[in-house]
Amino acid sequence: MLLQGPASPFFARLGDALARRGHSVRRIHFNAGDWLFGPLVSARHYRGAIARWPEFLSARLGEWHITDLVLYGDCRPLHRIAIAIARERGIAVHVFEKGYERPNWIALEEGGVNGYSPFPRDPERLLAAAGTLAPRRERRDVAPSFARVAVEEAVYHGSAMAIAEAVGWALRFARWIAFERQRDAAALQQLAAGGRRYYLV
Repeated sequence: MLLQGPASPFFARLGDALARRGHSVRRIHFNAGDWLFGPLVSARHYRGAIARWPEFLSARLGEWHITDLVLYGDCRPLHRIAIAIARERGIAVHVFEKGYERPNWIALEEGGVNGYSPFPRDPERLLAAAGTLAPRRERRDVAPSFARVAVEEAVYHGSAMAIAEAVGWALRFARWIAFERQRDAAALQQLAAGGRRYYLV
């Protein structure tokens, strides 16, 4: 199961790659940005209050027989709850974060990142572990692009705001059609019939 990813197509591509390798991939969207950057057919949308999130998530984990939870950042309120529930059920938790060796890397750790990282703090353990690793493969540099990041962030966050704004205007228009139009017409008739001078501002 994939929860929120970065404001980019990365999680959609990751989900597609996992599906091509035979994995059943599910996703939960929380807003329009999630949907735009991850329109998986197997996605569910969650629009409820944070208090109802544990019940919703628990039902999906069971319904979909989830074995692994993948998310970006482990400090978002919905993600903290999801991680706790996944651990209670013995579900592996994989957390992405922008790479510690930026800009060419993205970090992936099991269990958590940064303050929640299981990464050893003891230098001796780190050196011993490093000695068991194969040489690092040649990396492919990713050209930094402020413009791309800015556009992706604007699309992700702007889409959620735009939909909320559109819903607000639609409700306002419906209310005007249903009630305010008649009220306005009555007020104008009253002004016209009153014989008094007035200013319309």
